[in-house]
Amino acid sequence: MAGALPAQQRAGLLLREIEGLSYRDIGTRLGISHGAVESLLFRARRRFKREYLRLEGEEPTTCATVRHLTTVIGRAHLGAWQERQVARHLEECSGCRSRLEKARRSALPAA
Repeated sequence: MAGALPAQQRAGLLLREIEGLSYRDIGTRLGISHGAVESLLFRARRRFKREYLRLEGEEPTTCATVRHLTTVIGRAHLGAWQERQVARHLEECSGCRSRLEKARRSALPAA
Protein backbone atom coordinates (compact mmCIF):
# COMPACT_ATOMS: atom_id res chain seq x y z
CA MET A 1 0.00 0.00 0.00
CA ALA A 2 2.78 2.44 0.82
CA GLY A 3 4.07 1.90 -2.72
CA ALA A 4 0.98 3.73 -4.01
CA LEU A 5 2.11 6.92 -2.26
CA PRO A 6 4.27 9.56 -3.95
CA ALA A 7 7.93 9.16 -2.93
CA GLN A 8 8.05 12.11 -0.50
CA GLN A 9 4.79 11.11 1.21
CA ARG A 10 6.05 7.53 1.53
CA ALA A 11 9.36 8.74 2.97
CA GLY A 12 7.65 11.05 5.46
CA LEU A 13 5.22 8.38 6.59
CA LEU A 14 7.97 5.79 7.04
CA LEU A 15 10.18 8.23 8.94
CA ARG A 16 7.32 9.07 11.30
CA GLU A 17 5.50 5.78 11.75
CA ILE A 18 8.32 3.25 11.37
CA GLU A 19 11.39 5.14 12.56
CA GLY A 20 9.49 7.31 15.06
CA LEU A 21 11.19 10.57 14.07
CA SER A 22 9.81 13.90 15.25
CA TYR A 23 8.30 16.34 12.79
CA ARG A 24 11.39 18.52 13.19
CA ASP A 25 13.73 15.62 12.38
CA ILE A 26 11.61 14.63 9.38
CA GLY A 27 11.76 18.21 8.14
CA THR A 28 15.53 18.23 8.48
CA ARG A 29 15.90 14.92 6.64
CA LEU A 30 13.55 15.94 3.82
CA GLY A 31 14.63 19.58 3.70
CA ILE A 32 11.14 20.98 4.39
CA SER A 33 9.55 23.12 7.11
CA HIS A 34 7.60 21.85 10.13
CA GLY A 35 4.35 23.02 8.52
CA ALA A 36 5.22 21.22 5.31
CA VAL A 37 5.84 18.03 7.31
CA GLU A 38 2.40 18.34 8.92
CA SER A 39 0.78 18.80 5.52
CA LEU A 40 2.81 16.00 3.96
CA LEU A 41 1.86 13.52 6.70
CA PHE A 42 -1.80 14.53 6.62
CA ARG A 43 -1.95 13.90 2.88
CA ALA A 44 0.05 10.66 3.15
CA ARG A 45 -2.23 9.27 5.86
CA ARG A 46 -5.34 10.27 3.94
CA ARG A 47 -4.08 8.62 0.77
CA PHE A 48 -2.89 5.54 2.66
CA LYS A 49 -6.35 5.23 4.21
CA ARG A 50 -8.08 5.51 0.83
CA GLU A 51 -5.77 2.89 -0.63
CA TYR A 52 -6.27 0.56 2.35
CA LEU A 53 -10.05 0.84 2.11
CA ARG A 54 -9.93 0.28 -1.66
CA LEU A 55 -7.91 -2.90 -1.19
CA GLU A 56 -10.33 -4.05 1.50
CA GLY A 57 -13.17 -3.52 -0.96
CA GLU A 58 -14.81 -0.84 1.14
CA GLU A 59 -16.04 2.59 0.31
CA PRO A 60 -14.71 5.28 2.66
CA THR A 61 -17.78 5.23 4.94
CA THR A 62 -17.77 6.42 8.52
CA CYS A 63 -17.74 2.81 9.75
CA ALA A 64 -14.78 1.98 7.49
CA THR A 65 -12.95 5.11 8.64
CA VAL A 66 -13.53 4.29 12.31
CA ARG A 67 -12.38 0.69 11.73
CA HIS A 68 -9.21 2.02 10.07
CA LEU A 69 -8.54 4.50 12.88
CA THR A 70 -9.05 1.93 15.64
CA THR A 71 -7.42 -1.15 14.13
CA VAL A 72 -4.73 0.11 11.77
CA ILE A 73 -3.60 3.31 13.44
CA GLY A 74 -4.72 2.54 17.01
CA ARG A 75 -6.62 4.84 19.33
CA ALA A 76 -3.49 5.68 21.32
CA HIS A 77 -2.05 7.38 18.23
CA LEU A 78 -5.11 9.44 17.30
CA GLY A 79 -5.22 13.19 17.56
CA ALA A 80 -7.91 14.89 19.64
CA TRP A 81 -10.17 15.53 16.64
CA GLN A 82 -9.93 11.92 15.42
CA GLU A 83 -10.59 10.57 18.92
CA ARG A 84 -13.74 12.72 19.19
CA GLN A 85 -14.85 11.49 15.76
CA VAL A 86 -14.37 7.85 16.81
CA ALA A 87 -16.07 8.33 20.19
CA ARG A 88 -19.06 10.09 18.59
CA HIS A 89 -19.46 7.35 16.00
CA LEU A 90 -19.15 4.56 18.57
CA GLU A 91 -21.94 6.18 20.62
CA GLU A 92 -24.22 6.02 17.57
CA CYS A 93 -23.22 2.77 15.86
CA SER A 94 -23.89 -0.46 17.72
CA GLY A 95 -22.23 -2.52 14.95
CA CYS A 96 -18.91 -0.71 15.31
CA ARG A 97 -19.16 -0.82 19.12
CA SER A 98 -19.72 -4.56 18.95
CA ARG A 99 -16.81 -5.15 16.52
CA LEU A 100 -14.45 -3.06 18.65
CA GLU A 101 -15.45 -4.87 21.85
CA LYS A 102 -15.02 -8.25 20.15
CA ALA A 103 -11.55 -7.21 18.92
CA ARG A 104 -10.60 -6.06 22.44
CA ARG A 105 -11.73 -9.37 23.97
CA SER A 106 -9.77 -11.39 21.43
CA ALA A 107 -6.64 -9.31 22.09
CA LEU A 108 -6.70 -10.00 25.85
CA PRO A 109 -4.39 -12.76 27.09
CA ALA A 110 -6.10 -15.96 28.18
CA ALA A 111 -6.67 -16.11 31.93
